[in-house]
Amino acid sequence: MQNEISYQELVQFLRGVAGFREIDPTVIETRIIPMLSVVTYQTGDQILRRNHDNGTLYLLRDGQIRVEVPTAGEPRPVILKAGAILGEMSLVSNKPAAANVFAHTDATLLTLDVETFRDLMQENVEMTRSFAFGMQGLQQGRQKRVAVQPLQDGGQG
Repeated sequence: MQNEISYQELVQFLRGVAGFREIDPTVIETRIIPMLSVVTYQTGDQILRRNHDNGTLYLLRDGQIRVEVPTAGEPRPVILKAGAILGEMSLVSNKPAAANVFAHTDATLLTLDVETFRDLMQENVEMTRSFAFGMQGLQQGRQKRVAVQPLQDGGQG
């Protein structure tokens, strides 16, 4: 897995992520990409801890992550792949993380801190609209996945 991601790869990746698709490419190139950090996780590493504060938006660049959503007291794992967004609900609601999140495979994530995220949202109405619309679709998709696609049979999801 590469630690280095080219500028053009970042632009292409962000153009395919919910919440970023409709944002002006100039905003992506000049305001968002310079603020991103690249973080790698090894299989099994914990990324988010349920009920702990989260000050980061995570974008899954490659690999897989496992989200353990509590359901009737038992975690119900869901596997997310490249393009998934994590931590967005904490940033918007100022609430702690709602799930435990682990690297299901080695994974590369792009991160954006909460202050930068909020500044960008305030500066750019187009980004706010795009992100809100993208998050609505993402949340609906997550609810469906949690309801119908739990991790089974040793992690083949």
